[in-house]
Amino acid sequence: MTPNERQPDWPNDVEVPFRGEFVDFADVTTEIACAIADEVDESTGWGTGPAEVPTTEARLWRELADDLDRESADRVCDLSFEARFESAKRLQLPSPGWSLRAKRRG
Repeated sequence: MTPNERQPDWPNDVEVPFRGEFVDFADVTTEIACAIADEVDESTGWGTGPAEVPTTEARLWRELADDLDRESADRVCDLSFEARFESAKRLQLPSPGWSLRAKRRG
């Protein structure tokens, strides 16, 4: 998907995990982005993936926080569509119709 193939609510309506809850990407503030980066940093060394994956993800959340500060935006939804799109793409947020929430078993 490119910015020209806009989905009306993507990436705003993607829910991202934050302190055991979920928050819409559109509502992420500088403080939330930094806190998510810290949470990801704390998880380094767990799981079966390479250790650099959490570090890279944490760096990307910090870059989003920097983008918010640079553009004097209170929340992600205050950024231009292109900035939101690029941040979501770098963070590999799910495409429309997908979710980061775990599916509940029947």
